[in-house]
Amino acid sequence: MRGIPLTENEIKRIIHLRKHGYSLPELSRLMGRGNGTIFRHIQGIKILPRFKDFWENKRKSSIFRMLREQERAKKHIKSIFQDANKREKLITASCLY
Repeated sequence: MRGIPLTENEIKRIIHLRKHGYSLPELSRLMGRGNGTIFRHIQGIKILPRFKDFWENKRKSSIFRMLREQERAKKHIKSIFQDANKREKLITASCLY
């Protein structure tokens, strides 16, 4: 099912914001449109050099956030299993496998 098409002003705004380093999810949320709609209009749009660092740092923050969450999860699991006996650990491992 198709929604209301983008206006020329919306398309211009999407392209302008993309050139200024906005990501697909940010544009989608900001414009209130689906990722596919936004993606169609930002394909091939180059981010301006002066905004490239800003955009790359935002992308890195996602990676850092993911790594931080993985570390937190590891610590949480260790705290849960520190008191588990060998049998309980084997049962848990077999369930995960």
